[in-house]
Amino acid sequence: ICPSCMRVQVLLVVVIVACLAVYLNRVGHMHGFTFHYDHPNTVVIVGGGLAGLTAALSAHQEGAIVYLLDKEPRLGGNSAKASSGMNAVNTRAEHVAHSQDTIDDFINDTIQSGGGTSVPSLVDKLVRESAEAASFLESKGVDLSVITQLGGHSYARTHRAKAPPPNVPARNIGFEITSKLIAEVEKYSSTIHVLTNAKVEMLLTNKLGEVVGVAWRNSSQKAEDPTKEEYLYSDAVILTSGGYAADKNGLLQRYYPQGADLPTTNGPWATGDAIRLAERIGAKLTLMDKVQVHPTVFVDPKDPSNPTKFLAPEALRGVGGVLLDKQGRRFVNELSLRSVVTEAIFSHGFRVGEAGPTCAYLVLNDKAVEMYQAGALKFYMSKGFIVSYKDMDEMATALNMDKEALHKTFTEYNGHEAGMNFGKKTFPVDFVPTEAFHVITITPSIHYTMGGLLIDTQARVMRGTPGSGADEIIPRLYAAGEASGGVHGANRLAGNSLLECVVYG
Repeated sequence: ICPSCMRVQVLLVVVIVACLAVYLNRVGHMHGFTFHYDHPNTVVIVGGGLAGLTAALSAHQEGAIVYLLDKEPRLGGNSAKASSGMNAVNTRAEHVAHSQDTIDDFINDTIQSGGGTSVPSLVDKLVRESAEAASFLESKGVDLSVITQLGGHSYARTHRAKAPPPNVPARNIGFEITSKLIAEVEKYSSTIHVLTNAKVEMLLTNKLGEVVGVAWRNSSQKAEDPTKEEYLYSDAVILTSGGYAADKNGLLQRYYPQGADLPTTNGPWATGDAIRLAERIGAKLTLMDKVQVHPTVFVDPKDPSNPTKFLAPEALRGVGGVLLDKQGRRFVNELSLRSVVTEAIFSHGFRVGEAGPTCAYLVLNDKAVEMYQAGALKFYMSKGFIVSYKDMDEMATALNMDKEALHKTFTEYNGHEAGMNFGKKTFPVDFVPTEAFHVITITPSIHYTMGGLLIDTQARVMRGTPGSGADEIIPRLYAAGEASGGVHGANRLAGNSLLECVVYG
């Protein structure tokens, strides 16, 4: 054979071997796994809450083929349960209200809430892109025209929807947002492929340490073979599967054992899957011991010790709800940081039952209910979480409170003097003794985990390099939402979770 022919043959062999390697890597079968790689611009997203939905739509807009995986039968996650609203500054709603709010005020409130442990660059991005985040949701049909001032905020900047017409059922803002985005995702079913009951078991990496896909299995009870795993290769993997507030015997026990036995507002899916997946390939975790206990969740009078509870939204205090102890006395500024209000309830609250939770009363009047939107409270009223009394005296008798002490409490409150009201400066409503009172028994519960995967301002997941004193990027791996850490510091500011999902998603 002539030398030139030999060179051609060798070259052909090299090309064939290379093509075969690519084929086996991307489409073939190996060790019982199935590989899929359908498009050279493919993104895999793990988790179908607000961060995942936002990421899916954003990647689609950039021309990517998207695979959105969620281990649950439906999308939405904890985002669908959010009820207070989303923070933003310099929005249309703020302009209509002639707000004096500024970017610097919002940044300072977020940093202060986090106890100075937030990553400044992450907070800066969160706040500066908040108006754009609100516009993104509004472009999908979400109404964010109502603003409320929540605890820890210098101004009213938490956005939610206005009350629907009387014949239309009210929906909490989280469900409203996720429903609109799910409908948007469904419009692009040819390029955004939604896989529910899809439990991701492993992140796939190559010899360069790049993340090149995921291994997953069908977690449905109806799956023909629930042990069969499939490989899905991609150009990027985005982890958006939430935090670990329901992982009592796992990450909570490991990092926050003192609160692992508290009830939680999270669904059973909040088990820190993304954190575990990324940790196995060297991802750096941050602030894992920072767990937020929300001060007010509903106590079911029929089942006060149930470990999973419904959130009594921050906005109930934002519209004027006040907290009382067993004797009918206030004991805290209801608009303080969540951590401050929680500690006060544990110090001044009362126990329901011998082994029940430590509780307090959250009290509203008709005006506060109207400001919150009465329709949105019908569900809680139907479950017996809210008890109404015709006036203050009837409430005092039913709850065995001292009437004179109770009248004194609200006389001082209606005086609007900060010195008599634990420093409170915002008084949305006054309480009239002869008007109706609505009472909720509440208790603190685990609500949010600030810790997670350390990211940079591009949502890239970082790897801690032992001995180097520096962090490096894990190529092609991203995280957003509660799966990430560093944005909120030691204590998340109310209303920042939905914002983080949109900005970083």
